[in-house]
Amino acid sequence: VIETEGEAKPPARSGHKGLAVLDCLYVVGGWNAEFQFNDMWILNTVSNEWTMVEENKMGAAFGAPRWNFAAAAVFAVPHWKIFVFGGNTGDLNESGNPRGDYVNDMMVLDTGSNAWSRPTTLGAIPAPRGETDIVYDTKGSRILTFGGWANKWFGEMSMCKVADVVGPPYSVNSVEPAFGPTTGGTPCVIKGMG
Repeated sequence: VIETEGEAKPPARSGHKGLAVLDCLYVVGGWNAEFQFNDMWILNTVSNEWTMVEENKMGAAFGAPRWNFAAAAVFAVPHWKIFVFGGNTGDLNESGNPRGDYVNDMMVLDTGSNAWSRPTTLGAIPAPRGETDIVYDTKGSRILTFGGWANKWFGEMSMCKVADVVGPPYSVNSVEPAFGPTTGGTPCVIKGMG
């Protein structure tokens, strides 16, 4: 058991996602017997301190509370991205809607600003579902989804190209010297990320 600090700590939940990004653990969404969540908490694993992300950054862009969704953390320059796909949302009631509504949207968190966005998706979008998984294919810069549940089991695989969102796995910040002979042969120092 790890003792954690912070003015507040996330309430107990299930159906959420926990994603490791550098020295932090991002905990997003979920539900329990009392509430459905659309919040995000970050645990700094060095100081063991929890922080809740401001609601004005989470609520509108993340949307309604969500659980049983898929998520993947992706290395990107200058900041990691977290992709969220599908899941369950909406009001729960035993008679008409015991699991909520299934969704098939994709959201992206920029971990530098901790702000969510909803990129435009094109092509054959997978049917709404929960209980699915996604992985990031670094070689093809794409998110792969497989399976899931929405009153029946799904067994197909889908692919979404996300190179425009993730960008290249590097950035060049400076080149020294800035000027040199055009004939080549000048030793250079290139500084950047990745």
